[in-house]
Amino acid sequence: MKKNRKAVALFTTLGLISLISLMIMNAFGLMTKSFQHVKNVEKVNQTKVVINDFQQVLTVIAGKITDSIMLYELVGAYPPISDEDGLFSLSFEMNSMHKAININTIIEEQNSSTPDVIPQIKDKYQDIFEYIFNTYQIRDGELLLNYIADTLDTDSVERNFDTEIVLNDAFFLNGLITNERHFHRILEEYQAKSDDKEVMKVPWKDYFYFSYNKDESMIDCNFMTRNLANAVTLDIYQISNSDQYISSEEDSFGGESISCEMVESDDNIEEKSLYNIKEFNSSDSYKINGVVTYSTNVVDDSFKFIYDLKSKRIIDIEVQEIPFENN
Repeated sequence: MKKNRKAVALFTTLGLISLISLMIMNAFGLMTKSFQHVKNVEKVNQTKVVINDFQQVLTVIAGKITDSIMLYELVGAYPPISDEDGLFSLSFEMNSMHKAININTIIEEQNSSTPDVIPQIKDKYQDIFEYIFNTYQIRDGELLLNYIADTLDTDSVERNFDTEIVLNDAFFLNGLITNERHFHRILEEYQAKSDDKEVMKVPWKDYFYFSYNKDESMIDCNFMTRNLANAVTLDIYQISNSDQYISSEEDSFGGESISCEMVESDDNIEEKSLYNIKEFNSSDSYKINGVVTYSTNVVDDSFKFIYDLKSKRIIDIEVQEIPFENN
């Protein structure tokens, strides 16, 4: 965000942080009370307690997110919060999922009436991959795309020899790329075949996110990175103190986020329409993702979540247990 916008958001920020702290500290009462009843049950049940109470915290917070300024101040990492006795601590981080493209949407839908037709990468995403391959000097972009496309489609027809990973690994999920580990497996298979060391250096999260759905959603111009903006050929401008647009020749490459003000030019109308690039609107579905880590005298655990600000509910959970060391 620009400095002038940060100044406008100062009191909003303080109010939101106070609300979050108040809600979480209030939830500690529920958590502590709940844990008194689950000390002798499985660890997963304790995580369920935290998830349930964190859902309540998020529901109240979501009701306060009415514009892009409030949303911008919501995301980020929060310092750990603990109870007075030090028996429970919790920290969390939240980010916008709309800073990148859902990789599950980049391929054409398969048509059951024409099963022999192999679905292709959509044209607009071909251009993005071409930018990535050229920028990061990927040795065999076509081969990598075939690995990705063969994972995203639901058939077992190989585009190249061995690019259908599921044929060699029955436990490999086909039809979606659900998380970073899943995508990293694809990169490993490609690298083993091509001996391309550069593929692991690409900041893939600047361009794509991974999930269990195929929703083609908007890209929030207040969170998208400069890398993605360059890939979709947006003209990016710096905002001067007089609010005049000045073309930015410096820092034209990088992962830092831009802002909607920087791409307001009429030169970007076509690209913004093609990729549905716009600012947050509270009436639309909007997803944030994050990770919660908590500790008790019994267990250290964490879970990743996806939360929809419109429906005000957690729509996906991935529990990741942290090994507990008993000192």
